Amino acid sequence: MPLIVRVYLNETHIADATAVNLSDLKDVSDYAVWTLETAEPNLGIKTSEVAGKVIGHNRKQSVWALVEKMAAIGKNKG
Repeated sequence: MPLIVRVYLNETHIADATAVNLSDLKDVSDYAVWTLETAEPNLGIKTSEVAGKVIGHNRKQSVWALVEKMAAIGKNKG
């Protein structure tokens, strides 16, 4: 079961991030992550699709710790 984060600006869908656990939900897990950001020409943002991995994530943390790592993959373009 993936963790999916959807980002909206006002009512406009502008980005997604998806994480799939690769470690059978172990306490310390690895995740495959995909991010997609839609273009915003007025801000100079181009469409971006990035895949990456989160390795060794402690699942006993708040979900926001994983969301932060997912966002970092998209932000850093991999």
